[in-house]
Amino acid sequence: MLGNKKLKIKASNNARIHYTRLAKQHARIGNIRQDTTQKMTTDISRKASVIRIEDLNVQGMISNHKLASAVSNNCFYEIRRQLTYKQPFYATRVELVDRWFPSPLDVFILWSYSTDGIK
Repeated sequence: MLGNKKLKIKASNNARIHYTRLAKQHARIGNIRQDTTQKMTTDISRKASVIRIEDLNVQGMISNHKLASAVSNNCFYEIRRQLTYKQPFYATRVELVDRWFPSPLDVFILWSYSTDGIK
């Protein structure tokens, strides 16, 4: 609610204009992020036959104040959900790699290109 409810002061027109512009900007940024995630997962699903996703300790990375803003802006679970959803459409296989699997720590998605018969 704009204004001050306790003092029964209504919000000014400039405040309403400001907050509607701000809401439009937030909605636009959210739509851009959703569209980018959708296009990225579609591209990955089309190009790779086997997709390996590392199961990361996101809660632990958020507790680190240096990584918190970068990790919380990424939508790791949404990417994982979309890849598993698109699995039957593009004939891909999504595999979860254990958190303790020996791999570089900064790798989230491991691509595995293979064709039928060649490994």
